[in-house]
Amino acid sequence: MVYNNFKKDLEMGEKAQNEAIEKIKKEFQGIEILESKAIIKEFDIKGKHKNREITFEIKWDIMSEETENVAIEYECRGKISGIDVTEADYWIYKIKNDFYLIETIKIKQAIQNKIYFKKVIGGDAGSFTRLYLIKVLKFIELCKKI
Repeated sequence: MVYNNFKKDLEMGEKAQNEAIEKIKKEFQGIEILESKAIIKEFDIKGKHKNREITFEIKWDIMSEETENVAIEYECRGKISGIDVTEADYWIYKIKNDFYLIETIKIKQAIQNKIYFKKVIGGDAGSFTRLYLIKVLKFIELCKKI
């Protein structure tokens, strides 16, 4: 359920983040999780793997189950946000009960190549959050299921 309430949505995001950490540990054997915060804009999780730091953005796109679309935020409350400000190396999307890993650069390239089919405004009341919509099946083709 999507609440369109930042506090409640944040709680759900933290749940997905904790689940994602377990997936990250399996995918990136030996990773050391250095930082895990869901409230900074640059990334959600930072780890050290093979002597280099890597960062992850975690998304739980609950509405994708109903809409069959993945929403990628790029502006909120009149300021750039989401994909346009992230410093994460990877994004992990939870869609239904599955997790998908994708390099951030691949999302940006897909957007540049207009893989999205529509731009919309949504999010919390008054946030005027701007989003790219990509069909779930098309998005999953770009990702690795983890």
